[in-house]
Amino acid sequence: MEILIDGAFFLLVVWGIVYAINVLYSRKTGERLISLNSPLVQVAAVILVLYITYEFITATPAYEVGAEKLSNEINRKGRAAFDKYRNKLISVNGVYLELDDSSEQPSLLMSAGSKSNLTVRCYFSKSSMNTAVTLMPGQQITVRGVFSGNLDEVSLNDCLVVE
Repeated sequence: MEILIDGAFFLLVVWGIVYAINVLYSRKTGERLISLNSPLVQVAAVILVLYITYEFITATPAYEVGAEKLSNEINRKGRAAFDKYRNKLISVNGVYLELDDSSEQPSLLMSAGSKSNLTVRCYFSKSSMNTAVTLMPGQQITVRGVFSGNLDEVSLNDCLVVE
């Protein structure tokens, strides 16, 4: 999550600089120096998106935890456990149950183990669902994503299947 915030902040700063340069230049000459629709700005935006994507894919998770351990911690500590993991990139290992690609944001469901009725829902973008489609129910998987949810549902956003 911090990567996305850093990238958004960087984009805002760059846009501010481009805007300030345009204002100063247009006051002096009456013409724009850089158009926000110019190929240069569009290429810069694509490079920034690729950089943020690369940083997210290669980022080291703040926590690596099994789904059962995560479930037990949430059952024992409640809100404190959610606060510990909230908005952090974590890696969760568990048993794949099913895929739900019927909604706007596709997701998969992981079991937290036989001793718990808690599940972990992992939300994907449509483009990152390719790996999840090939999974078989009962298969042991590791998913990385940004922790969110509430006491009723443990969920990860922006997920990637890593194993």
